[in-house]
Amino acid sequence: MHASVDSVYQYNKTAIFVVHCVFEVFNRKTMAARIDDLLLHDESTERDYLLDRNEEALKSMDTKSKDASKSCLTCCGNPYRIQFVIKSKGALIVLMWTFLLHCVIPISMSIHLLGLSINALRKKAHLPKYVSSIIYTTLFVLYPVMGWVADARIGRYRALKYSIMCIFAAGLCIVFGYSSHIVTYHVSHPFSFKLIAAVLLALGVLLNVCGFACFDANVIPFLTDQILGASGDKLSALIHWHFWLSAICAGINNIVQISSLVVSSRYLTFGTLLVHLVCTVIVLISCFTLKKWLDVTPKVTNPIKLIFKVIVYTVKNKQPRKPSAFVFCSNRIHSRIEYGKKIFGGPFSEEQVEDVKTTLRLLLFIFLSVAFGLQSNPFNYSKKLLQPNIKMTNFNRIVLSIAEDSAIYYSIFTIIFLTMYHTVLFPLFHKYIPSVLKRIGFGLMLTAISLLYLCLLDLTAQSTNKYKHDMCLLGNGNYTERNDVNLGFYWGLPAIFLRAFGEVFAATFSVEFLIAQAPEQMKGVMVFFSLSVSY
Repeated sequence: MHASVDSVYQYNKTAIFVVHCVFEVFNRKTMAARIDDLLLHDESTERDYLLDRNEEALKSMDTKSKDASKSCLTCCGNPYRIQFVIKSKGALIVLMWTFLLHCVIPISMSIHLLGLSINALRKKAHLPKYVSSIIYTTLFVLYPVMGWVADARIGRYRALKYSIMCIFAAGLCIVFGYSSHIVTYHVSHPFSFKLIAAVLLALGVLLNVCGFACFDANVIPFLTDQILGASGDKLSALIHWHFWLSAICAGINNIVQISSLVVSSRYLTFGTLLVHLVCTVIVLISCFTLKKWLDVTPKVTNPIKLIFKVIVYTVKNKQPRKPSAFVFCSNRIHSRIEYGKKIFGGPFSEEQVEDVKTTLRLLLFIFLSVAFGLQSNPFNYSKKLLQPNIKMTNFNRIVLSIAEDSAIYYSIFTIIFLTMYHTVLFPLFHKYIPSVLKRIGFGLMLTAISLLYLCLLDLTAQSTNKYKHDMCLLGNGNYTERNDVNLGFYWGLPAIFLRAFGEVFAATFSVEFLIAQAPEQMKGVMVFFSLSVSY
């Protein structure tokens, strides 16, 4: 309708202008003046019409925005929505991958099965205790390496796809290896069959470590790639829900481990491995079939190479060089602008230099994660305290296992806190929520208070123990019966709660801060270098 009216106005204006030119030719000034008035009147009419249309459009936009704000109002009247539902299909797919792959993680189980198979080979052979520590340390060291491989070589989608394939192959090796171990355990079979079972389990452990290291190193950067251009609140909510799902998965893993105290360990182990294999198959199929909803644009850059080049150039060019403008290094004639850019400006853009400066600043923040990771773990201290004088039934054994398990406390606190944060705290008290750095500092303060509490508890324990020179709660040595502490089990609970609550703040919000501040091509390296150092 508006287009037809505009065309009519334009046509009338053109016709009047032609008639005006004709009367000017025949010196009909009176008629020309009248036509000028008509032309000016039409122009003013059209201008007024356009202004009226703009005012109507602005009024309609205001009414729509008011209606949208009313629909987003919470009970306190602030235009903030409860960020519980994620509308991005790609983000939901990646969160589904995280849940299915982490709900039953067979790394610790595969290490235990590998020890059983080695014990079956030779009765005196046992898997050393430090082997599991070496495997987990390798897993954490591989985090930044796999992040660099994805950022600089193959891209994040390919890295996730290859890691899922690796986890699937590891699941097959572990299932077949454990089946061979069950068959050959009670029956006298040749040594070669038992060796095959041990080799399959060892290969499964190796593939699991590589696969989960690559997946965990790239899932958060790839998750944030699915909502490029979104607001900071939506990005923070997405990272929080990733940690929320990870906490649920950690709780499921601990429930499975505790259930082994009641259910027969062999059936539970085999069922757990089959469930993990089925979940991996679902993730692998969705990785290929749901690709159209994912942002798989490769963003391959080498952040380490860029940082190295910028630092080397900065060191070599602390002071600006002052050569003659007429002295050239080759036979080709250079312009002064090209020569000046090459000598004084450097071969880097302003954006690249700013990315490197931001990365170097974030390294100071990452070193704080070292202090967080080096703090002693208070969850193990409860085992050195006096246990409750109760009858050790299956139920009581499960209760004590829950009380002594660190991951359960962290999972419970993460699930409760993030749910309350996005459903109550953020909608109602968003004006009073401190900045991200203050929240991280609060988490570090809680962990420091828990460590201080354990130091005071250690002094109290030494005063109640007759073997004072051999007793130390903060030590990591092997304790004998005479090192038992004459303190109740409940004395260790405050340190456990403080540590778990502080870890929720420090771990969750530090990843949120790094994702928001790190350059796009360096997210994979920075985030999981921080996680590997802190753990």
